[in-house]
Amino acid sequence: MCSRVYSEFYNNYWGLDVFQLNEDSSKVMIEDVTAKNNEFEGMYLTGTGITVNNANIRNGKYGLVIGGNVENEITLAGDITVTNNKYGFSTTFYAQGTVYVTGNLISNRNEKVGLGTYSADLTIAVGGSYSGKSGKSGSGSITACENTLDINNVGGTNFE
Repeated sequence: MCSRVYSEFYNNYWGLDVFQLNEDSSKVMIEDVTAKNNEFEGMYLTGTGITVNNANIRNGKYGLVIGGNVENEITLAGDITVTNNKYGFSTTFYAQGTVYVTGNLISNRNEKVGLGTYSADLTIAVGGSYSGKSGKSGSGSITACENTLDINNVGGTNFE
């Protein structure tokens, strides 16, 4: 089974939250999503079989959060832009598994932290390639600029 989400999440307390327990090889594809002006978080992802392809997350307390307490297998493809939040991309202390960055993760102009990682049980693997429905393609990269702290790897998250 595969679920797809194309949408906009504006002016809520929570933006888009995905909890995927992959007990039957299900997949979730989130594509071309805008989450802005959400009071707490723009997007929260935890679980396996989750792919985000092109997302614009801005103007909240937390931009993009990788959750914990389950094994994560999450792919960030296309352009994932996280700007003008208090905290851009962050993980929980209990995050585990792997986040694959095959697209461009851009976390700029966040008030406190651009890229905050807080778990030694998580790996962020940068590389690979993606191709979007618009024909755009590329390989993985992370950019964190113009934040008070661009990168804050407190928990010892592994980067590959």
